[in-house]
Amino acid sequence: MAYIVHNLDRDSVEHYPENSGSLFHDPDNLDTRIVNVDVGCKFGIHPASIPIKDLCDHYLLDADESEVQRLEQHYSNHNNINLDCYFVGRNSKRQEQERLFLYSHSGGHSKYLPDPARGYWKNFRKGSGTIVGEKTVPKISLDEFSQSKSIQPNFLKIDVEGAELEVLEGAEAILSDSVLGVRIEVELNPLYKNQEPTYGEVNKRLREKGFEFLFFDKFFTNSYTPYSNFFVEEPYGQLVGADAIYVLSPDEILNRGNARQVLDYAIFCFCNKATDLGMHILVDGVEQKIYNAEEWKHTERYKFLEKNVATLLFKLQDKPGNSLKEFSSLWKKIFASDWIDYGEFYKRFPLT
Repeated sequence: MAYIVHNLDRDSVEHYPENSGSLFHDPDNLDTRIVNVDVGCKFGIHPASIPIKDLCDHYLLDADESEVQRLEQHYSNHNNINLDCYFVGRNSKRQEQERLFLYSHSGGHSKYLPDPARGYWKNFRKGSGTIVGEKTVPKISLDEFSQSKSIQPNFLKIDVEGAELEVLEGAEAILSDSVLGVRIEVELNPLYKNQEPTYGEVNKRLREKGFEFLFFDKFFTNSYTPYSNFFVEEPYGQLVGADAIYVLSPDEILNRGNARQVLDYAIFCFCNKATDLGMHILVDGVEQKIYNAEEWKHTERYKFLEKNVATLLFKLQDKPGNSLKEFSSLWKKIFASDWIDYGEFYKRFPLT
């Protein structure tokens, strides 16, 4: 069976050391697959991760058992996608459970109750915050989960309806060792009872771990609550929440001198609209002799980055001061191959 849908044997992770130092010794091995962990995988792989669906091993976790079962069927032909039903939080005691409130909109299930005084529930998403039940769900931390699966998460996506900080608090080891980039939903204004907006504490926690905030992703998940219907386009009203994009400091990545991490970092950037940073890390990586394109051009990483960099350069060709010819030396430096002539793009990168 392609999918793994189960709860881990908690006895195997009960004695997970809190201060064990570096868990993972990351070899400079370009054939090692990227590990993408998605906490709160409601409705499937996040759109930002779809371009790397086949490039990564995906570990999807959600507290809604029925949704996990639905996704099992949806992705049944994908051997690289694994599903587990957990509430992901802080390092937990053996067989600890978490209470989950079930919302009328299944995408809103949360450990927190909605604050009915907020305009988001009262006007903008009227009816979606009705509580229709509750259940208890097995709890685990990301450090516990990663050790039990023997994985080294490289990319994290976290969207758990107000409990994002708890996920980070249970991910101390992997954030210190193997994670390169984080996409995390944050609240900028209150939504729930007895809970403060999460952005401040999330930002503090990730900065303490050496991550830098890049931007809020405006395409997928920004939520504005209008005060009236007199608006045309974003921004308007009050920004309630958004996906925040974080990466390790680029200087830290370059100082590590690990070719695979440089390339994976660039891949995360290209998937999350940070193409300027992705290009910066690729150029500096080759100039500092961290990687040699001839050694990794056989890999799927090479093919992904080659297509995405080519797409970016073709989009930039008509900007003042740019031309495809001028991109030739940059391309050869990064990929150790000849640049693409006019009319050759779709021959090298077919649409299907």
